[in-house]
Amino acid sequence: MELPKGQKRKVKDRLKAYVKDPYSLDLIDKLLVLDPAQRIDSDDALNHDFFWSDPMPSDLKNMLSTHNTSMF
Repeated sequence: MELPKGQKRKVKDRLKAYVKDPYSLDLIDKLLVLDPAQRIDSDDALNHDFFWSDPMPSDLKNMLSTHNTSMF
């Protein structure tokens, strides 16, 4: 599937109002490419700057240790 000549993808433009982080906006844009040959693969997606910028992910052991009862 190709865009008509002169027309650009508008994913970033439409999501700018909702997504403030430029790294997340770039990752979403790269994941939503229609052509599978040009789409970012899972390895490159996990190595994207979005996952390596502050705030870094925290350790789940510390987060889950505060929960003493099951939610189910």
